[in-house]
Amino acid sequence: MKKVIIISVLLLIILSSINARASDPKGDEKIGETKKRIEEEKEKAREEEEDSIEEEDYEEDSIEDEDEEGIIDFLFNVIFEVLFNPLFEDYFFSLRFSNYPYQNYPEYRFITTTDFDPERSRQVAFNFSNDFTVHFDETYGNATKLTFNASSFHANMLHHIIFAESESLSLFSLNGGLTFHFPNTLLHGYFGGLLLDTLNELLFSFGMSIQIYLPARFYLDIYNINARYHSLWFNHLSGDVNYVLNRFTLGLGYTINSYAGFSYHGPSIKAGIWF
Repeated sequence: MKKVIIISVLLLIILSSINARASDPKGDEKIGETKKRIEEEKEKAREEEEDSIEEEDYEEDSIEDEDEEGIIDFLFNVIFEVLFNPLFEDYFFSLRFSNYPYQNYPEYRFITTTDFDPERSRQVAFNFSNDFTVHFDETYGNATKLTFNASSFHANMLHHIIFAESESLSLFSLNGGLTFHFPNTLLHGYFGGLLLDTLNELLFSFGMSIQIYLPARFYLDIYNINARYHSLWFNHLSGDVNYVLNRFTLGLGYTINSYAGFSYHGPSIKAGIWF
């Protein structure tokens, strides 16, 4: 599984490099073109919304609202019953004491339900990190991320900015979801909301991330978030190998961004701290 993930990241890097063309805009021009495309999509969506407005009487609106509320209630009940089903209750709500990745173990035993050692383990963990990326198009990227893990629940916050000499484009995303436990591995699935500085509306976001804890104080961290605005997609993918120094981590990796059809990618350096 670890080899497959590493190979997949390498293939993404190679494919992104192949897709980068010398004729593509660079620097401030590229960021300006990205923002222009977003504005064009916003105007297009506004015109389509105006054209699609139809007159409906109050009774039809009430019926549709009741149907929508019924669907939402049904989905909520299904999710509630699944989460509190006895088959899943032990997994999602049993106490898990996750060893800090900076513990001085020969190998990381990150997940355990039997080895209870309060002095060397925690049920809740925070990680704050910041990575700086040099893109191959005379632009730069900076991603600040805060993650929270509590038993089988996960939340993360991301602020990402792409900038050049005078132009910039940034997003903010807040997400929550579940963590799935494997030997020396954490797999997170989550969804939430994403805000772009060029849009005045909240977009639905979703993604997955994985941490693989390796021997010799190394761990692999892959993070992804996605959102869509009408026909435009916004994707952020980062992968890095980190070395643990007590509570601090230093990492090297690669970041791939696709914003409104424009690709921004390059090598990155990362620093973080665990609480």
